[in-house]
Amino acid sequence: MKPSPWFIGIAATLGTAFLHFAAFPPLNVAEAGYIFALPMLLWAFGRPSRRRFITCTFLGSWLSWFVILIWLRHVYPPWGWVGGLILSAVLALFPTAWFLIARKLLPDSPDKPFLRRVLLLGGIAGAWILLEWLRTWLLTGFPWLPLAASQWLRPAMLQSAEFAGFYGVSFILIFFNLTLAMYVQRIFRSTEPEAAPTNEEEPASIPPLRSRLKLRWRFCPEFYLALAMVFISVWIYINSFSRAATREPLINVAAVQPWIPANLKWDQEMFFEILTVLAQENERASLSKPSPDLILWPEAATPLPIISPNDNGMQEWVEQRVAETGTPLITGALGEFETGWENAVFYVAPDTGLQPGRYAKRRLVPFGEYIPMRKILFFIGTVVPLQIDLRPGDHSRPLPVAVGDKTLNAGPLICYEDIFAHLGRKVVQEGADFIVVVTNDGWYGEEAGAYQHAAHSVLRAVETRRPVVRCGNHGWSGWIDEYGNVRDVLTGDDGLVYLQGSATFELSADPGWQQQMTFYTKFGNWILWLAAAMLVATLLLEARPHSRAPKTP
Repeated sequence: MKPSPWFIGIAATLGTAFLHFAAFPPLNVAEAGYIFALPMLLWAFGRPSRRRFITCTFLGSWLSWFVILIWLRHVYPPWGWVGGLILSAVLALFPTAWFLIARKLLPDSPDKPFLRRVLLLGGIAGAWILLEWLRTWLLTGFPWLPLAASQWLRPAMLQSAEFAGFYGVSFILIFFNLTLAMYVQRIFRSTEPEAAPTNEEEPASIPPLRSRLKLRWRFCPEFYLALAMVFISVWIYINSFSRAATREPLINVAAVQPWIPANLKWDQEMFFEILTVLAQENERASLSKPSPDLILWPEAATPLPIISPNDNGMQEWVEQRVAETGTPLITGALGEFETGWENAVFYVAPDTGLQPGRYAKRRLVPFGEYIPMRKILFFIGTVVPLQIDLRPGDHSRPLPVAVGDKTLNAGPLICYEDIFAHLGRKVVQEGADFIVVVTNDGWYGEEAGAYQHAAHSVLRAVETRRPVVRCGNHGWSGWIDEYGNVRDVLTGDDGLVYLQGSATFELSADPGWQQQMTFYTKFGNWILWLAAAMLVATLLLEARPHSRAPKTP
């Protein structure tokens, strides 16, 4: 008995949903990124009902994203559950749209000439990265966990990001999914049974099963093209090993992780306790071995603004801590200015105190740092305790850091700014020698959120070929080299990143990339234009009446 269409659809949906979830933290099965779309794509070859296909695809994508973002329940509980349901539903719209494109274009593709197949598959893969780009901007933008982030612990697969950004990595992965589906579909494509031999004395030369499933087209050139893309990335990574011996010390950075609960951050009863923790951990960090050249505090580390027209006590307290240790400090802190409040990063020197330059967060978190359409959404104030909207920054200039007799430029990113590739590009274009990410992942709980967040910093390191050092209040603190290798992470005895403490990271750099910018840093998202061109060309060709092959029985 043939299985019902709904059973097939649900099975394909659950298979793709699980593989998509498994590709990212907490499971970190990076290989799932190569095959996650396979169940749905094979189903699409059968031209299932559009209504059934949309329903299954959307619900499966919604389920996958909801489980991936389950840590959102810790934000403003119990409203975090509501926010997670809504956000995962919005994110589910993007893969649903992509699978609909695949359903429209894939079924007739096996009978097309090779170049047409490559263009068609390239156009469908291009649609995926165009939708990832759209996620960066639509509805304030939330490009969390693009497909490329599934490879954050497989740096060999990330090297194409030097040329095309994370979009290039996502393109290769989804192109691999498509060509693999094409290969599988070709191998097991049903045909009419072979005719029986006319001579009864001559044995049949074809087994019965093979007469029903003619194993033809074993050679699938587009699949080997996808393999070639993977091998090229691996080759670039292997080639980096030959340069390992020439790495030069860059800077020793101590990250202080105070582990202040997010819901107590601005509780005035915790004021002195927060200062005590910061002072103690700062002193420990300054005495650690190797001796740090720079100390990092996380986002909004101090319980009061470091700059305020009414009270400069917080600034004096921080300057005193820095003077006591003799080690420069980069800290995240709020600042109150004539133009408004800012979530910013400041540099404090031991001898001259707080420096005039600062970097203010450019990409603010909606409903966390500002309320979109506040006048219209006036009722949100009863749920989100946000009295004023922060002011976004207007530049990406790095912070000069004195290291012995030289000065290095630290390119700061605050909170989830490291999930936006263009912000990483900008700080390097402005002259950053290394990237500093300060964040407060205390909102995420003690689950996969901090690891998912760190995955984006790996992408920024490879895209710009700059080391990235991260400091979190309650999450992933560590550093990543310019080839995407996670070099060191602050962990506890249990191997997890959730602890109070500090560690010094010995950052080094490939001298071949110092003062050099990658192709992607220089030219940006050129691959999106190529993707759009392939998609448009595919749609125009498929719209021609004679372009469709006759349906096979």
